[in-house]
Amino acid sequence: GGTGSGKMADTTTTTTTGLFELKGHPVWDPVGQVFYFADLGVLGLSIVWFVLLNYVGPEAHHPLDYYSNTLRTKPYIFLFILIAMGGAGFGAIQSNQIVLFLKTLPELAIAVYALGFILITAALFQVSAACAIATAWFYLVVAVSNLLVVMIPTIQGYGWAYASLFLVVNYLWTAWARTGVLRHITRDGGKPLVPAGSEVLFRVYDKTTRKGIPILLLSTDLGFLLVIQLEAGHYGWAFFVTYGIIACLLIAGCSWEFRTGTEVE
Repeated sequence: GGTGSGKMADTTTTTTTGLFELKGHPVWDPVGQVFYFADLGVLGLSIVWFVLLNYVGPEAHHPLDYYSNTLRTKPYIFLFILIAMGGAGFGAIQSNQIVLFLKTLPELAIAVYALGFILITAALFQVSAACAIATAWFYLVVAVSNLLVVMIPTIQGYGWAYASLFLVVNYLWTAWARTGVLRHITRDGGKPLVPAGSEVLFRVYDKTTRKGIPILLLSTDLGFLLVIQLEAGHYGWAFFVTYGIIACLLIAGCSWEFRTGTEVE
């Protein structure tokens, strides 16, 4: 794995006496942990909110989307998802894979957990808590699959390259899937590949990926570059990167304000 400075952390890692002595990057390791616990938090909120709305609250307030109806009327599916995700998480924690991931490739961990947080949050606020739970399960499968692809090449000492590659692979995979589905339905006249109503998850996933990954890719790469320049003592370049980040934020804010001010209700 690599650190943000572009150098291997061989002198700061110790695996023979336990993972508690494994030292990660001073900046990216804590940031990765924040996003990791943010994922757990938004997923836990979704689970609690789903139970309260669908099993405790009055029937008049039950959400009527596909995933809420499915998990509410078929609780064994809800339990299966919880057991599957809980088992995967428990296994990763017990085998110390989470700690190793955060300590050795914190940049990649940031990309994985930040994208997961964005996707689950989007599903929670745009559809329902049940859709957020299903999105978390879907992303778990997709993220693990894409990580296997990303980790094929050996990029010694450059964790930021793995992070960028992971985001690019996710973007390309989503674009490929969207193109294939649209061609199947429109040009080939095929039948929908998923039950009616369940496509809302994939629409939110696709929309969030198309809009979120470019922003996440740009922001993380600029952050990685800033820390690399600071660690190398290149304070002039660090100031230049900081100025670029502020300029991008100002341009994005002005563009958003202009767009919202010109939209017709």
